[in-house]
Amino acid sequence: MTRHAADFIRDLGLHKLHYTRGGDTLVVTFDNAGIPYKEPYDRKPWGHKFFVGEGCSVLGVIPKSALWYRDDALFDVLDSLRDEGFFRAFAKVIFTGSSMGGYAAAAFSSLAEGAVVISYNPISTLARELAPWETGHKNGKLYNWSGRYHDSAAEIATARQVYILYDPMNRMDRLHAQRFSGPNVMHLATPFSGHGIPGVLLEMDSLKQVMREGVAETLTTVGFARMMRHRRSTSKYWKCLIEALIRSNRMAAGAHYCRRMLETETNPYFRYRLALCLAGDGQPGAALDILESIERERKALRKKRAKRSIQAQKLAPA
Repeated sequence: MTRHAADFIRDLGLHKLHYTRGGDTLVVTFDNAGIPYKEPYDRKPWGHKFFVGEGCSVLGVIPKSALWYRDDALFDVLDSLRDEGFFRAFAKVIFTGSSMGGYAAAAFSSLAEGAVVISYNPISTLARELAPWETGHKNGKLYNWSGRYHDSAAEIATARQVYILYDPMNRMDRLHAQRFSGPNVMHLATPFSGHGIPGVLLEMDSLKQVMREGVAETLTTVGFARMMRHRRSTSKYWKCLIEALIRSNRMAAGAHYCRRMLETETNPYFRYRLALCLAGDGQPGAALDILESIERERKALRKKRAKRSIQAQKLAPA
């Protein structure tokens, strides 16, 4: 294959390869499990606009649904690209994705020896014998988790640098992250960020910086920890913190932070969690008052919407 192939799109039936020619750095991106449910199949690859804007070439692997990339046709085409020298044509190859896409970014990194992996909340595998503690992703477990690329933690051996971003307070995140080991692995912990770190980084306006530093291989544990101090400005951080306090039966502390968030937030999430904390702290009456208040507001909103609908019908032409 000639150096830096021309743009192409290949529809494999269950997956689509979308390649945009750019510079000497190739970024291979993978969707998470939620994207196929939200966006059409003819979408652009995850991160396409950003990476093209950075002057990179981009190869996006786009699934038709949450297939976990367990598709022999996909394996065959990617193996063919490797054998034809597609990946060797670039000075640097980056593999990146989140959750399901984080699995794929690590799993397929072996296609390009010396690659860099930027994997957010990676699921290392859904093979039951390798991750018997994994209790989620029931639909994903239905696919064949044997054969090629079934264990992403084993596929990173030839990578030059592997960045694993995960929430150590999330048990599944932590256990999957621990399966990635070796001198080429850097664990970047993001406590109380949940299973959706790119969204937290985006809310912090730091996702582009992390991506740039990852591509340049300048990410460090110290620098990243300093950056992540600002996650306290995101609602996701406080949600995860409050959830952790509730699960550890620290209801008074949970109520305190719920009240703190409600000083500036209107999100009913924090009102519901405040009610739960108060009930768990021996204040069921106060919890009931909050729930009744929420219900009254919901009824008033439904009446308002119904009234608007009736008025719109009256004004509509016959």
